[in-house]
Amino acid sequence: KPMYKGKGAFLGSGFLPPNAYVTLDCEFILLFRKGKLRKFPPKDALRYESVFTKKERDEWFSQIWSLKGTRQTETDLERRIAAYPEEIAHRLIRMFSVKGELVLDPFLGSGTTTKIAIQNERNSIGYETDLNLLPIITKKTENHSKEAIVKIIKRKKN
Repeated sequence: KPMYKGKGAFLGSGFLPPNAYVTLDCEFILLFRKGKLRKFPPKDALRYESVFTKKERDEWFSQIWSLKGTRQTETDLERRIAAYPEEIAHRLIRMFSVKGELVLDPFLGSGTTTKIAIQNERNSIGYETDLNLLPIITKKTENHSKEAIVKIIKRKKN
């Protein structure tokens, strides 16, 4: 019996030329920078406190990351938002910010980026249009730091 990704497969058009297809088993992270490179004063304390190890540097700054995906096991509501491993947010926040800086999440979803920002001693602000996600965001972001203040500000009606 033909096998595909460890499962039995029906020998259909996906296995016959010219209709065979390439699967996209990876996702892309696009990085954009506005303006000039950031400048820090020599021996900037927060920058040195935010240093990563050689192992982290070698692994994080490579072209391909091998991370397991995240299974969405919560409610139907949470299944509609993009789930991604917390490790992605952890790496990107550590790579491109220093302690005390602000991390912006324009698509807050369940609050994963804000949670990881708090854990890494960054400030965070996020925007979410679906108010039904508030309990999930609150649960995910509370109790990660004594100094963390999670404030929900609802949009004013026009």
